[in-house]
Amino acid sequence: AEKFADEVKQRLSLMLMSMDGFAEECVREPVRNIGLSEETNVYEGEFFVKDVSLSPATGDVQKALSAFHKYCEGTAKNIFDLVKDTVDLSPLCNLQDEEETMQEITKAVQQRKDAVVESIEKVQSWLDPFKGTDVTINSEIPEYVEEGEPMGLRRVMSLLPGSSSETFYSTYLKKWKKKGEFLELLSKIETAINGLNEKIQKQQGELNRKTSEAQAAEEGLEIAVAAFQKAADEAQLEKTELTSVLEDLKKSVESAKQNLEDLEKRREEALQAWIETRDAL
Repeated sequence: AEKFADEVKQRLSLMLMSMDGFAEECVREPVRNIGLSEETNVYEGEFFVKDVSLSPATGDVQKALSAFHKYCEGTAKNIFDLVKDTVDLSPLCNLQDEEETMQEITKAVQQRKDAVVESIEKVQSWLDPFKGTDVTINSEIPEYVEEGEPMGLRRVMSLLPGSSSETFYSTYLKKWKKKGEFLELLSKIETAINGLNEKIQKQQGELNRKTSEAQAAEEGLEIAVAAFQKAADEAQLEKTELTSVLEDLKKSVESAKQNLEDLEKRREEALQAWIETRDAL
């Protein structure tokens, strides 16, 4: 189960990185190609001026507005007076205060410029795959991927809609965040495997202990047989009786050996069962 869970995460990482590549090709790269990069500062390089009143164009407008007022108040007004009885053209030069008009024009241009710069900076912000998060290219792996998250998760968080409870991100992807639901499930598998490993080691130790005890008993029995054989030879006991006793001892040795072999076989079978249970996780 652990192997297949890891495979799911690996395949998800591949998909997430593909999604990031999709956004790179269709969003970020075209923006860079038109000359707007991550390093572009709209107020440097003579792109925009912060205060439009300081622009040379402001003086040009001021001159044109002043000339317009002078023409209306002078030349045009005198001509309009001549034909006033036929048609009253004076409304054509019924102007508000010149300075007030200039302030209104400057304010309008300033507001439009500010709105354009804001839009450009918003577009520029999308050049960052981690837009809207505290993640950087340097912190992505040590702080998130090495904590269990699939690679690429933090790159698509701002790309995908997450406000609705029915989106792909809300219903699935966010559960892969560190300390999230899915990583807790994987942690439980790891805990179960570690528990089985401990039990395997414990049972292995117990079986080794019993095997050692059986081996020691066998060795003791062999020593006893040898001692008895020596005593029999020295005392020259009755052959038939000694032979019978010796045979019984030999059978005991063979039985002990068989018991030891059975114990070792059971030990291996038990160990294999534990390992298969662990690997199944």
